Formats: sequence, structure tokens, C-alpha cells
Amino acid sequence: MKNYNFSLVKTVPRLVIKLTDYKNIVTPDYIKNLRILNNLTQKEFSKILQVEEFMVKSWEDGSKNISGSCLVLIYLLGQNPELFEQLYSIKITEATVPNYTK
Repeated sequence: MKNYNFSLVKTVPRLVIKLTDYKNIVTPDYIKNLRILNNLTQKEFSKILQVEEFMVKSWEDGSKNISGSCLVLIYLLGQNPELFEQLYSIKITEATVPNYTK
């Protein structure tokens, strides 16, 4: 059996990751209130989340559970409402139309 010199081993700080329990925070009422407080229709909210409108309806009425990236995104939108502007903005620009007349 080999003898190791453990005095040479350094103690390294350990990273502890605490995960937020999103499922207990993002409830049907949370989703609906977030949407209404930001003056969004279910259709507009679904476009922001890039899901079908029926998904937002089913999350709000509790017939489907939300999970994955949409769950986290809705939580983050609730904590940082300014993200709505970054995710859902309308830019009006002048269109350049080709001139085909001679």
C-alpha cells in the first residue's frame, strides 16, 4: 500500500448551488397576474414565450402544468419586468421599396 502525503493537498472552497423551487412560485394565478399587470393578452404573452396561445390558457386555468425553460422564463419576467421590453418590442422602420419604373 502506498503512503500519500496529504499535507500537500489544498482545501478548495466548495461551490453550493441553491436552486429556486419555481414550481411552487409560478402558479396559474402568478402567470395570469403577471400577464395582466403587463397589459398583455394571452396571444401576446404566448408570442413572447414562443408557445401556442392554448398553452398560456391551459397554464392559467391550471389544466396543464408549466415546466422547463418557460417556467424559468416566467419566473424571471416576474422578478424583472423590464425584460418584457427586451423580449417584446415593436420597431417601426421605413421600408425601402425598389423603384421599377424607367
